[in-house]
Amino acid sequence: MEDRKVYFGGYHYGHDSLLNRFIEKGIWEQGGEESDGVSAVPVGSIFFLKTTSTKKKTLFLTAAGLVTDNPQDGSTLIINWIYKPQDLEEVRIPNLAANYPSRFGEFNKEHHLLISEFFQPYRFEKLLNPEPTWELLYYWVNDERTDYGPGICLSNRFNIQLYWENGEPPSLSLTKNHDYIPNFFGHQVSNLSVIIGENGAGKTNLTYSIISKLTGYKHIYGYEYVLVFYNGVDKISIHESLTTNGDAKELRVKSSLPIRYDVIKSENGRGFYGQPHEVELLPEDSGLIYFNPIYDFRDYPYHFDTRNFSDVSSNYLLFNDNQYRNTGDYDMMALHRSQDIHRNINLLNLLQESLAVIDQINIPDRLEIEVLKTNNIEKSDLGWKARSLMELIRTYGSLTAGGVHNTNIDKSRDSESKLEMALKEKAITWLLINLFDHFFYCYADIKDLDDELLGLTSEDFVHFRGNNLNVEKSLDWPTIGVEQYREIVLDFFDRQKLLQDKEPNLIIKIRRLIEIVIAHAVVKEENEATFILPIEQGYEFLSICEEYASIFHNKYRKSITRVQWRNISSGELSLLNLFSRIHFGIENLNTENNQFTVPKSIFLIVDEGDHGLHPQWQKQFLDTLLSFLKSYEDIKFQIFIVSHSPIILSDIPKSHVVYLQKNTESLSQIRSDEHSETFGSNIHTLFRDTFFIRDGLIGSFAKKKIDELFERVSKAKSLDENEIDLLLKEIELIGEPILRKALQEKLYESRGYDELEEYYENQLKRIRNIRR
Repeated sequence: MEDRKVYFGGYHYGHDSLLNRFIEKGIWEQGGEESDGVSAVPVGSIFFLKTTSTKKKTLFLTAAGLVTDNPQDGSTLIINWIYKPQDLEEVRIPNLAANYPSRFGEFNKEHHLLISEFFQPYRFEKLLNPEPTWELLYYWVNDERTDYGPGICLSNRFNIQLYWENGEPPSLSLTKNHDYIPNFFGHQVSNLSVIIGENGAGKTNLTYSIISKLTGYKHIYGYEYVLVFYNGVDKISIHESLTTNGDAKELRVKSSLPIRYDVIKSENGRGFYGQPHEVELLPEDSGLIYFNPIYDFRDYPYHFDTRNFSDVSSNYLLFNDNQYRNTGDYDMMALHRSQDIHRNINLLNLLQESLAVIDQINIPDRLEIEVLKTNNIEKSDLGWKARSLMELIRTYGSLTAGGVHNTNIDKSRDSESKLEMALKEKAITWLLINLFDHFFYCYADIKDLDDELLGLTSEDFVHFRGNNLNVEKSLDWPTIGVEQYREIVLDFFDRQKLLQDKEPNLIIKIRRLIEIVIAHAVVKEENEATFILPIEQGYEFLSICEEYASIFHNKYRKSITRVQWRNISSGELSLLNLFSRIHFGIENLNTENNQFTVPKSIFLIVDEGDHGLHPQWQKQFLDTLLSFLKSYEDIKFQIFIVSHSPIILSDIPKSHVVYLQKNTESLSQIRSDEHSETFGSNIHTLFRDTFFIRDGLIGSFAKKKIDELFERVSKAKSLDENEIDLLLKEIELIGEPILRKALQEKLYESRGYDELEEYYENQLKRIRNIRR
């Protein structure tokens, strides 16, 4: 309590309540008045929203937070509201209202303990020792591909610059940015930066460099670096590894900020808090997520092994979705696509209400599921009894499926309901065959899959196999029907101690799969192993299949279903994949040592997230992304967007844009010349000023054609009438009216025509002469 001052402020102005505005904007305002007392509130102070009841002499505390910035305007404070009204249900402190009747003030120290007791000590402890929400303010690295000069400010909260003077030790300058606008992108976003540059300027290298430095990947010991973090409240952490000829250099910090800072000299084998590590600088209680939808199969770090990093890029997930699966004839891309849909479904089930605000996604309501066959079991991989039993029950299944088609489907075409049921019976048969085959596939490495392992006595084996070694002769088709075959397979699984020990409810779950197909499936007649389910039942069906597959060791696990959406466009799927992968990444960050933990801050890198989106959806991209992130109320995001879209850039103030270009030595550097404002700017201005486009804004092919037209027009005197007609038609294609008019006038002048009308009169005369 001694370390932090405690202030209060009202939120009623006349008959108006500004409570919701203060909470939403992350601020408190004096309300038209200025006060030296407000300007004097130090960063890191505890702040309560209060109201009073004069009759009851009661002080009501409605919300509580920490002052994270003081603009020094005498009326405004920036507050991180840790406890909002819905968290408190109003804390009532009797007999204290008379002591604090004003709209703003500081609580006396003798009342701190009283406030703590009524507010509840565990809550007050959270205010005294707040959990950090980290933000990466600044990045500088000295490697062979970059020349970042004074460094890259990744937040406009402060002005930060690294510089050397007259052979003196390097200095890092920290000053307040008086143009900083708090919570510009919402209270859940600590900061947002957009990285742009022409091809080859180093955008991807910068994002990989940030990932590598935060995670410790590639062990970049030889490169000097300076990274500056802010804990969201009252502390700046500076991490540097500056050296001269292998000897450590002193970094001098020149700060005018009212915030404490520390400098951590990072050495080989030392991490964020000085603990032994491979130069991993990702702060505690934070996470890193990297998204990129493009498959380019570049030399990519597929084997990250670091805490709290989730790579949800297409390159990595294509690899990871197949890493522990023997795909067989099920190709890697198909399995990856199926896993993407699993991620989609998981998101839709957990965040259905949140996604409703994203109106451009037509959320699909049906899934197409295909039951896959396991065709690559080598008989030599099975023991004699296991092979005989597998052949028997698989043959039963094939004959049953064929019998359903011959006796039921062909005879039921005059009845829609009977045909539907017959198709479902065949789909169920294929499902059971696949489950059975899958069992033997996963245990094919056990050469002696004997009676004990199969859970069978000698009598049981005879019961299944019959008394004749010739399987075909022991069957009396069509006495075996769908119901009987179903019970044979269920009876087999019921005897498998190998499975029952891991999943006691296996039989119940297999019966549930059958129930879902009967009650909800629409089976495709051209492929009876494929059916369509509503999303709720489809999710349950796939979840049970995943639970079944998870019984087996990863080395032998194989997918038994393939799934795809019905009725969704590629653009909608792109957005759905973006959101579901971010959610998947957050879930991965939440799981640490089998404990469910929530990182308080996440560094989110979205690389080419707008790839493949229609311009109309690019206009809505940032707003849609920010709306989606509101689903995670307890997480603070710092967002890095890499994009080539001027439409997206028009949503970003230029102070949040990192401009990269190549210098004469082909090194990536920060473009330092002045840019016009990007926020709310039109696309032509952004193309011309920001996106490094040379030689105009029209396509290169059109430019060449127009240059050729000028050349041909200059020689128009030597052209015949047919050539002139063709030339004029090509000129008419030009959409820019001034350019088109200039070419037309140049053409008329070269042909000796004073006006356009004269040219057309000559053309009409020529046509009449041809007709004669």
